[in-house]
Amino acid sequence: MDAVTRARKIAKVLPPRGAPWAPPGRAAALWTILAEALDSGHDAAGVTVVNEVTENGSVRALKLRWRSRIRSGWLAGVPVMHLDATMRPELVAPYLPELSIAEPLQATTPHVRVRQVLGSPTSAKALTPEDAPDREHRTSRRHRRNLVTYLRARAARTG
Repeated sequence: MDAVTRARKIAKVLPPRGAPWAPPGRAAALWTILAEALDSGHDAAGVTVVNEVTENGSVRALKLRWRSRIRSGWLAGVPVMHLDATMRPELVAPYLPELSIAEPLQATTPHVRVRQVLGSPTSAKALTPEDAPDREHRTSRRHRRNLVTYLRARAARTG
């Protein structure tokens, strides 16, 4: 379909300019949220009534926040490993209803030594791509020089 035909077909289904409307996907999401709330007897979580200021004044509107379901068949007969360092099971259970939580793992790291340098002059500018402008390379060199100076001073103080 060419662009002109597509624009003509879209114009047939859109409301007149300035009239309130919702894109079909968002309208469907709203009705799904409301239907689930009515079926299960709870509030319509994900729908918030707000007042928005428009060029014609203040209007009441709905803000939608929702999650889509995992398509049917995607989880059937396959193991799923969900890794999340701060997982709250109640947030994941709607997506993965057969969720079973394993015991937390404690990895041994005998050769790792963690040092945290607080207040050091570091930034992402210390890592500059080859094709970056010259001024960024100068900034990067200055940051690395400052970092080396700082680390040498800290090392000299701590022995």
